[in-house]
Amino acid sequence: MIDTPFLRGLNNAVSFLGEKLAIEINIEPIAGKGLIRLAIKDDLGEAQDINIQKLRKVIKNGLKNRLEKINVENVNSVITKLDSLLISNQSLFTIGNF
Repeated sequence: MIDTPFLRGLNNAVSFLGEKLAIEINIEPIAGKGLIRLAIKDDLGEAQDINIQKLRKVIKNGLKNRLEKINVENVNSVITKLDSLLISNQSLFTIGNF
């Protein structure tokens, strides 16, 4: 994969949210990151123009659907926490050229 500032910012966001998701639902961090990457692919395909607003939609739609499919308890609470974390930390991802 080509390393660009955009991809570094996206990877930072996915890593951060994946680690938080892992804590919330008691899975390994790599599994949390994987769920988010799969949700991005579900909602956006191989899109290269992902921004914070699109990532928020992915969390609220694709990730929520995936968590429901694997019977995660309190899905709405988990999604709300992740969305809040994304909003409150968006400046960090923006600095990373996300």
